[in-house]
Amino acid sequence: MKLTLILLPILLFTGCISQSRCNRLNPATLQSKDSIYVQKEIVFKDTTVFVSIAPDTVIITEKMPVSVPNIAPVTAENKFSIAKAWINNNTLKLLLFNKPGKIAFTLQNKSTAETQYRIKTEIKTVKQPYIPQIYKTALWIVIWQLIMLVGFVVYKLLEIRRN
Repeated sequence: MKLTLILLPILLFTGCISQSRCNRLNPATLQSKDSIYVQKEIVFKDTTVFVSIAPDTVIITEKMPVSVPNIAPVTAENKFSIAKAWINNNTLKLLLFNKPGKIAFTLQNKSTAETQYRIKTEIKTVKQPYIPQIYKTALWIVIWQLIMLVGFVVYKLLEIRRN
């Protein structure tokens, strides 16, 4: 019994010392593993075309063949242009001013309304810890030693009770 009480702490501390020594002499290394990620993108082609309109002014003056009274200016306006017309001293005057802007046209052609797929492939290297086979084997040996030690202690305790 005394021998068991002396050997038990020695065995337990020896296991800790050998584990730290193994870690110091053979440190765990990192193992590289390549992972491939594939990502698909859908890209729609834009079928809307913008046309720029430059500002422009057109003035037309026409002499009237007959006598016409003077008429005040008449104006028509929309988002693209302004038009004015008036009569002054038997002269018809017209003024057209184009505003600067952009007009959007949508194309109905099938070849421009295609969809494209872009595939993006990315390779990443991931570091994973590598545990040598000796560490795995030593772990199972230590577990079996502990089981046998507990069994031995239980056996000795039962033997002492019988006596």
